[in-house]
Amino acid sequence: MNLTRLISILHNQKNSYMNVQLKDIGLSHGQAIALKIIYEEATIKQEDLNKRLQIDKSAVTRILNTLKEKGLIIKEIAKEDKRNQMISLTEKGKVLYPQIKNIIEKTNEVMLKGINQNQQTLLNELILKMKDNLEEKNEK
Repeated sequence: MNLTRLISILHNQKNSYMNVQLKDIGLSHGQAIALKIIYEEATIKQEDLNKRLQIDKSAVTRILNTLKEKGLIIKEIAKEDKRNQMISLTEKGKVLYPQIKNIIEKTNEVMLKGINQNQQTLLNELILKMKDNLEEKNEK
């Protein structure tokens, strides 16, 4: 099987595993990752969140609208750029973060079971190199 297909399968299986783990707290994989990033940044522009998530803008908007409906985030118009929104967590969102972090860590443990630290380091280096190669080509 080719490498691109294997990476895609791994990505889909990781997302499926996380979705099962997140079901009890009522979140999807995408929503949990968005909350994690927002938590880490405290406040983030929607435009920057789009870049970090690397998914299309409409998908990010849907995620954020759902998180807002659940009372987990606050969206405010950015002072310096009225076209952009600033996103931050509500107290309810902050309380949920440790559960999300735990699920992400557990997922990583399951995914990396039987892979030693040297192999993990090499895997990270190789994947980052492939990502950089593609970014370089996309910039040209």
